[in-house]
Amino acid sequence: MSVWLQQLPSDWHEAPLKTRLTRNDGGVWGADPDGVSDTVVLRSTEQRADGTWNIVEPALRALSAAEEANSKLEAGDLVVTKSSGSELHIGKTSLVSKEVADLGACYSNFMQRLRVDSRTSPRFVHYWMNNTLCREQFTYLSNSTSGLANINATLLGSVLMAFPPLPDQERISNFLDDKTARIEALIAEKERLLAAMQEHVQAQISGLLLNGSKGAALVSTGRPFVAFAPEHWRVVALKRALVGMNQGWSPQCESRPAEANEWGVLKVGCVNGTTFNAEENKALPPPLEPDMSCQIRRGDVLVSRANTLALVGSAALVDGDYPNLFLCDKLYRLDLKTDWLTPEFAVLLIRSGPSRFQIELGAGGASSSMQNISQDVLRELIVALPPIDEQLELSRQAKAIRAQCDSLVSHIEEHIDRLREYRSSLISAAVTGQLDVGSFEARS
Repeated sequence: MSVWLQQLPSDWHEAPLKTRLTRNDGGVWGADPDGVSDTVVLRSTEQRADGTWNIVEPALRALSAAEEANSKLEAGDLVVTKSSGSELHIGKTSLVSKEVADLGACYSNFMQRLRVDSRTSPRFVHYWMNNTLCREQFTYLSNSTSGLANINATLLGSVLMAFPPLPDQERISNFLDDKTARIEALIAEKERLLAAMQEHVQAQISGLLLNGSKGAALVSTGRPFVAFAPEHWRVVALKRALVGMNQGWSPQCESRPAEANEWGVLKVGCVNGTTFNAEENKALPPPLEPDMSCQIRRGDVLVSRANTLALVGSAALVDGDYPNLFLCDKLYRLDLKTDWLTPEFAVLLIRSGPSRFQIELGAGGASSSMQNISQDVLRELIVALPPIDEQLELSRQAKAIRAQCDSLVSHIEEHIDRLREYRSSLISAAVTGQLDVGSFEARS
């Protein structure tokens, strides 16, 4: 018996997955649509982490008759991501529902389709494939020293599984459908609470940026986007408070963060959160010398130039010394006039509602998943600037507001992590026969 499958029930059968497959084949991509024979081609980016689908704008491609016939999906098929820019997504497996199959969908060449035989429940295999027991085998079988790069038909077929009789497979799947749905509902409820808390914090901070710390009377500004502000504030284009702006470089880097003794180039995700995340970087290969003009400094205000619409224009303050890290070309660095604008207040302004509205209005790009903003979009932002001493006080108050909910946010996030760990352990126990679900009856 394998190291992955121990103490199986006596009527369970251990075997490679390939012994239960009738199809194990790659997908297609086809040509750009010509408006005549467009076919939906599912992409790995439309797979959620739990293996369900999120198909918002289906990709339409022109396929030959043979391509379409060979890659047409049926309800019950399993589609596996076999190649991705993220190792976390490799092996992600989705079950094709009737609704998805009714789209007449095929699947991309970055994915592999598995179809099981009549002795096997697709739902049971789906739970197995999305569990740590399967991922451990992927990593082992790939023989990769730097992490799982991709998987293929041979590797997928070699994965060992534990197969109970078909009625037990269905019973276990029903049990897991019920239990995981309840866990996911709890997670969703807590994620909604987190979102509500973030909105509340942002609303409080926005109130500071509108009214100031002294509650001064508001007057009409006569400017777009910031219609009212305290009378003693300056309402101007952001460029009035800038000495300049520059962006970094993007050499070919390794797919891992830099070690302490290595150079690293920041990824655009370093500004996605509420604070600067130095771990979002890629190691610069040893032969390459860094561009020292792109080295980041404590107090730098960084803004993302390219990202999704919700994240493009995200800003963060470099709050420490990171002498080994450098700007990438998807980040802008703002050089501020210190008598006009403090770094802390600059980040608050760029993240504020009026600025976000202007940024999203000025963003553009050929892809809905990747939007860009020019330097001019940032330069022309209409902002309200209080005197420097008031900027410092407002920044202090904003920091205090955010700190008030940090501990609660951390507690909720830990609870979400525990729920996900419980979900994973529950699946592991069920699909290896360590959990008796014989008396389970799904709630009607």
